[in-house]
Amino acid sequence: MRIGIISDTHGRADRAERAIAALRGLGAEALVHCGDVGTPAVLEAMSIRPAWFVWGNTDDAAALAPHAVACGLPLPPAGLLSLPTPGLRIAVCHGHEFVFSNLIRAAAGHIGWIAAPSASEDSAAAAPQIVLHGHTHVAADQTRGAIRFVNPGALQRAAFHSVAVLDSIIGEAGWWEIRDDAAPRRIVIGG
Repeated sequence: MRIGIISDTHGRADRAERAIAALRGLGAEALVHCGDVGTPAVLEAMSIRPAWFVWGNTDDAAALAPHAVACGLPLPPAGLLSLPTPGLRIAVCHGHEFVFSNLIRAAAGHIGWIAAPSASEDSAAAAPQIVLHGHTHVAADQTRGAIRFVNPGALQRAAFHSVAVLDSIIGEAGWWEIRDDAAPRRIVIGG
């Protein structure tokens, strides 16, 4: 499954709509928003199905949750969201959470992976292979130990606005710059 990944829209529904249209054009079959949604209009723009999101550190979850439900979006769990996609074990968080810090430490070998209490038995035994996250507003692809961390970049307050597409079966990923005045442009992301 090809997953379109966006993050840090901070209420920019116009840019989110342009990014989601670009992702669909690039073959995305599903959508993930890695947090800092910002407004109900961004949730409404996430009409591609299936779609998931997590809360970011600037999101007012209590105010936005009813809008997410009205849009047919599943509310995210506290902590790490495990995607029910075929292939690799993929999880999503914003990047400011305690669980994200634990994943970084586990990947570096400083602590063992401890699954969240709500995780299923199958996922409890294994750490995610790929973690999608935002928060930094910088597109990145980094592998630490056995965990790959993929950040699509941001659609607001960034040097350039970017999204990513990830193949959940083979792990191949690509990044595109979303421009206000032109078609998306493929970009190369360093680790």
